[in-house]
Parts: sequence; C-alpha cells; structure tokens
Amino acid sequence: MSENNSLIGQTLRQHYKIVEQLGCGGGFGETYIAEDIDIPENPKPQRVVKRLKPTIKYQQVQRLFEQEGQILNRLSRYDKIPTLYAYFEHNQEFYLVQELIIGHDLTTEMSQPWSEAKVLNFLSEILEVLAFVHQNGVIHRDIKPGNIMRRDRDQKLMLIDFGAVKEVSNIVVNSQGKSSSTIAVGTPGYMPVEQAQGRPQFASDIYAVGITAIQALTGVTPRNFIQDELGEIDLQKLAPNISEKLANFLTKMVMVNWRQRYSDAAVALRGLQGNIEPISGILNWILLKITIGLICQYKNCDFSIFQNCLQLFVDRLQQNSNSVNYEFYKTVSMSLLKAQEKIAIEYRNQIGGSFPTIVQYSPFHSEQKRENLGWVNRKISQLRSELKKSIKQNILEVFQKILVVC
Repeated sequence: MSENNSLIGQTLRQHYKIVEQLGCGGGFGETYIAEDIDIPENPKPQRVVKRLKPTIKYQQVQRLFEQEGQILNRLSRYDKIPTLYAYFEHNQEFYLVQELIIGHDLTTEMSQPWSEAKVLNFLSEILEVLAFVHQNGVIHRDIKPGNIMRRDRDQKLMLIDFGAVKEVSNIVVNSQGKSSSTIAVGTPGYMPVEQAQGRPQFASDIYAVGITAIQALTGVTPRNFIQDELGEIDLQKLAPNISEKLANFLTKMVMVNWRQRYSDAAVALRGLQGNIEPISGILNWILLKITIGLICQYKNCDFSIFQNCLQLFVDRLQQNSNSVNYEFYKTVSMSLLKAQEKIAIEYRNQIGGSFPTIVQYSPFHSEQKRENLGWVNRKISQLRSELKKSIKQNILEVFQKILVVC
C-alpha cells in the first residue's frame, strides 16, 4: 500500500480519527486504530476501523455490505462478540468501526500443548458463543486461533473477524451479470472441504473449532496433522493419551463429510456436556474431599506440616488448566475413604455451606456453570493468599474444629 493511500491522520465522518495502522488484510483491506473524538472523554476511547476495498464497485456489493453490517450489528449485542459502532461507505470504500478488544489471540497460548481440562473449558466457552451466532443464522467461516481473543479484563474468549464481511471484498460479476465470490472465505487447514468448494454449512464452523482444539491439545499445526487411509484425522496417533470421551467428541467434530459432524454449535455443546463430566462442577467436590483427606492425614502432626501440604495441593490445583490431568483429580477423589465424606459434611457446615450447589449442567445452565467455576477459582485464590499469611484466624478456627472431630 502506498503512503499516499494511508488513512493515518484522517478523520472519518468527523468522528473517528485514525491514529495507527494495525495491519494489512490482503484482499480485505486494512485495519486501523482510531480515536472516537465525538466522545466527551479524555483520553478518547479507541476503536478498530476496518477498511474494505472491493475489487469492483457496483450496486450488489453495496447491498451485500449493508446486509452484512446489519448482521454484525445484531450479533455484536452479545458480550463475547466485539461491539459494532458503525458501518458506512466513504469515497467508494466500505468501513466497519468496532470495539477494540484489549487482550491477545490464542496463537500466543499454543506454544505448549494444553491439558485436557483447558481444552474442555475452551470448547465449552467457544461453542456457547458460536451457538448464539448459529441461532442467528450466521456461519462465521474463519474460526482459528488468530480469530479468538482472550480479553484481558476478565479472561473471556471473544470471537472476532467474521468471514462474511471479507466476502464483500471478493465479489465479482460474471458474464450474466450475477455476483459471485472469487475465492472461498476461510483459512487453509481450518477450512473444511465443503467450505473450500463455496458451500459452507454450520458444521463448517464445528470443523474449525475441532481443528483448533486438536492443535491446542497436541501443539501440532493443522498442516502436520496425521491422517488415516480415508483422509480422516488420526487423533489416536496425534494424541495417544487422550481420554476416550474427548477423542470421540473431537473426532466427530472434524469428520471430512460435514453430515457426519455435529450439525451446529448448540448440538455440539449438548454433546460436550452430555458426554464429558463438567470439570467446574466436580472440582468443587474434589477440592473439598482432598482438603479433608489432608486434614485427616495430618491431624496428629504439627499444624505447619498440614499447612505446607495444603499449600502444595493448592499450587497443583491452580495449575489444573495447564498441566494436571483431570483424571488425576477424579481418581484421587474416588479413592478417599468413605468416612471422610462425613467429615466433609461437617466441613461444609462449619463454613456456612458456602460452596455452591453442584448441578447437572446443560447448555441452558451456562451462567450457573460460570458462576460456580468463578466461585471455586476465587476461593482457591483466597485460600492461597491466606496460606501465604500463615492462614487467617477465621480459617484456622474452622480447621481446628474439624481436627477435633477427626
């Protein structure tokens, strides 16, 4: 792009002052950061401005851009999709103005393979967002690690860069005067066969999510995936230690024939939550029982020994999303003595029953699931802080009472 064609320093619609160029999106155009000078705040809030440059200017392109703008505006009301502030035409080019997400995309997190626990959490969260997209009749068409951002302020996943808008830049007119796209929208490796052939389905997005999950789990990029003699991804060779349930789920997501995949994100989400025990729910009970196990084990020892062991456990628990296998917690939990369950009940009573109730989650309990997991995470962080200060007095009193019961 020539310097004379740069938008830096210009103000669009007397509203958005371009201050920085983020990158060039090929046929899509360019992406910039702009200050919203119409907002009476200092510093001025920043927005992302995307400049679309169609290869041919004609009425059909304008109409398609208007339609896609309306779709993005509707989708952006969802908290995990960037807000669309404006879409307009200027000097025979098209512009989108969107929320600037402060965070990082998932490519930065994939330098090392993820644990199954982290992959499961990723699948649950991104499929929930995608279910909303599909329920609005929209196919994303370009899901990949670079188009999934983790927002800094709350660590939530954000789905960005919908492929439908990119199609506006690739429209041409055939000899009969009808519009068509010059290239398939998507990214090789994450784009299934039917999408590459110009026939995307909701199941095409499912494929892309599955590919992303396998990449996260294995640390292998899609171009290096092992395939069997039928051209299907050989997950057992890529991830020989994967649990059977997760392997079955991912295998169905990435079948070559789109009709053999989950039909849309809502169906996939039900499959995930029906076949794999929710980590956030069982983590509550496991944390409780292992803590009681440590109390029982060290009840006759110096309390500092118990404190150190509990600290060690909390450290390992905090690493759950990165390195500790989910099956470890389940195995340890089930191996605890039956007698400890009675003490666990006493433990619950002593702390006022503040552990949230464990429910059988479904796609319609997603908010309750997030609240429960958030509570456990906060409790772990709180406990860690207290242990570093030799355990605050009120926690110590609870433990001492249980030690008496033991």
